[in-house]
Amino acid sequence: MATYLHKNRNGNYYSRIPFPACLKAVGFPSEVRFSLRTKDRNEAMVSNLEVALKAKLWIEEIKVAEMSEGLKNKVIQKRAEIRLQERMQVEIDKKNKQYIEQLKASIQLKNQLQASENRNQELVNQNQEIKVIARKIHSAAKVKVESNELAHQKITDFISENIGINNVRSSKVIRTLEELQTEFLADKVRDQIVNKSLNQLKLRTSALVHFAGGSTRITDLTYGDARNFQEHITEGRSGKTVSEYLSACSQMFKYACKLEYVEKNHFSGLKVPNSASDKRPRWTSEQLLNLFSCEIFTEHTFRNIDDYWLPLVMLHTGARPSEICQLETADYKVIFDTPSLSITDDSVYEDSEKRVKNKNAKRIVPIHHKLIELGFLKFIETKVKAGDRQLFSSTPIGADKDWSKGFTQRFSRTLTKLGLEAGKRPTAYGFRHTVRDEFKLSESPKDIVTELIGHEKETFGEIHYTHSEFDIVRKLEVLHQGLNFDKELIKVASDPLFR
Repeated sequence: MATYLHKNRNGNYYSRIPFPACLKAVGFPSEVRFSLRTKDRNEAMVSNLEVALKAKLWIEEIKVAEMSEGLKNKVIQKRAEIRLQERMQVEIDKKNKQYIEQLKASIQLKNQLQASENRNQELVNQNQEIKVIARKIHSAAKVKVESNELAHQKITDFISENIGINNVRSSKVIRTLEELQTEFLADKVRDQIVNKSLNQLKLRTSALVHFAGGSTRITDLTYGDARNFQEHITEGRSGKTVSEYLSACSQMFKYACKLEYVEKNHFSGLKVPNSASDKRPRWTSEQLLNLFSCEIFTEHTFRNIDDYWLPLVMLHTGARPSEICQLETADYKVIFDTPSLSITDDSVYEDSEKRVKNKNAKRIVPIHHKLIELGFLKFIETKVKAGDRQLFSSTPIGADKDWSKGFTQRFSRTLTKLGLEAGKRPTAYGFRHTVRDEFKLSESPKDIVTELIGHEKETFGEIHYTHSEFDIVRKLEVLHQGLNFDKELIKVASDPLFR
């Protein structure tokens, strides 16, 4: 039985027990593996004997049993349970690994902070020494001070050249606009924002760098400079585009304010009145009725079942298209007896390419009762039993890894067939704006809405929002009270799996 003993790439031993062909024919796997939870070979050999013996006896009992239809069904069900347990174990192992990495990062950060404090103290002491030496030099040479800045430069140059103290630095670093942009974008990379958003921030903040000059000190920029930049970019651009440029610059200077590089963000108060054509259109009641009256939803005449479920799920969650398209079957959760979807970039698979817009986008969204009524849980159950990794058939496309591109292209063709003119019609992203507006009209609690749709959290309480039973219940209540599209979905036929 020693041949059943194997070691994985991490050095952990496990037993590998193959199943006979007669059992594989009725649904059993090719083999079963048992982790021995040790890296010691002697200990593993003893555990292997015990595990292998029990496993072989278990297999023999199954072989001699009569393989009735009832047993076959139990075998298939057991196989599904084993797969689910394996996924849960992988997820637990991954969480443990993440915890260890976070602990290491915390220790490293603590060491860096200590080093930074020591360096700051050195700078303070050095500044004191410089001041003493400067006063002596000023008294002896009777230097006429032309200006504070010029005098400081002369004194530090004199000290460096004649006294031998090198690397004289000011305790407050004054950054240029170009340096701030580089540091700001690097911070966004650390936040793991999507490549598309990073490129947009770079493009829009570069317009300010070119306008004001990359060598311009950020402390020299005034509110008037911000207004001049606004006027500069207004020419040839829509109000919406101008707002996006100003928003990017405001984000960059908000970052500078947090690090105390500047005292005020002059871009935060700039407003651009959007014209009606600039606003992203939401879906009207008539447009929703038109969409959900087409044959995809009434007759189930789709080629891809995703085209039935994706619009419905977006309309009842307010999630971004890519967030729904990238969902894995493991993202279906039952939390305090409430069926929910976990929108996150975490995955049990190491090669996962799931992404979220930012850290605020990670959230738990209960499944709306209308989706359950239409058969969404049956659809999920079918995917889980089949052992599918992805909940939908979408794949990431292009350099930006766009999960929704395939669906949005098909969706656009559907809208064209319905007579909705391109450029003037709402899009798949418009479901998100529709949900946001519906919550606003129903005066739903802002903190819960923020959690449901994944907007930036503004208060300490929101940032530390938890997934307790009370929170899940509140989310579900707000979801049901704020979103009611029964009138628009009156013609939608349920259970597309049984078409």
